[in-house]
Amino acid sequence: MTVPLDRDYPMYQDWLKLKASEFTRLGYAKINEKDLWEYLFTYRWKKGRPKRYHQAVKEIMRITVNDYFNFETIKAQVYDVKPMNELDLDGLI
Repeated sequence: MTVPLDRDYPMYQDWLKLKASEFTRLGYAKINEKDLWEYLFTYRWKKGRPKRYHQAVKEIMRITVNDYFNFETIKAQVYDVKPMNELDLDGLI
């Protein structure tokens, strides 16, 4: 699932890069700013983005690795499920 980069993305991009570099220092180099944007857009800000810029930045800087991986777990369980008719079940028997 990919999230379109809306017109506000560039406004937050530097903060997202900063958070992604923090995750890289913690050993999670594959998480980039677009992944964090998807997390914010589809999960944390699902019901609406903070009204003020500084509130949004504060939320970006508060994202933890646990927050992000909780989202990825939910996404894997909900969004990436294939319909039964697309599964290859012949190898199971």
